[in-house]
Amino acid sequence: MNKRLKIYFFIFLIPIISCNINSKNEFTSRLHTPAEKIDWYKKLGPTTKEKHFNDFEAIDWENDYWDQFNTGQENNTFLEVMDEKNNTFIDVSTFPYEDNTFQFAIYVGSRTIKDNKNEVIQQGYVRCYLLGSNDKQKVKDLISLLFERDYQTLFKKIDKLNCIFETESLYQNIN
Repeated sequence: MNKRLKIYFFIFLIPIISCNINSKNEFTSRLHTPAEKIDWYKKLGPTTKEKHFNDFEAIDWENDYWDQFNTGQENNTFLEVMDEKNNTFIDVSTFPYEDNTFQFAIYVGSRTIKDNKNEVIQQGYVRCYLLGSNDKQKVKDLISLLFERDYQTLFKKIDKLNCIFETESLYQNIN
């Protein structure tokens, strides 16, 4: 390989490879609030476990739940973290529970993958599980497993929860 070609390789090709490798290791997050149409999310961008937990704590889950419950809108807040490397996400929202309280709902799934012609290559899915509690630490424990990419433990814990439905993933980004 001549010297000019070697320089080209290191200047242009290595950064491209590095960007592709790094982008597949990222986690991203999205937020749906009652202000958006159902199934539409705002991208929050790349995230870390600490940032995502701060976003999670910043939401007044109980107030948001009761606002939607009392108006009958059922357009609750959702906070999602997506493992871009494995096309796996966890959404957190709220759901009615016994004794006039709420519980967290955990949505686990994958996004639909489309080619450059916008044709579906792999259909995404989402399953909704009820946590049976409004304990934030239980939610964080599950999300931590996603950030650690400990899918065996995550799905073992998720499978113990009550799955109330499974459907195609239809969520879209606003921005």
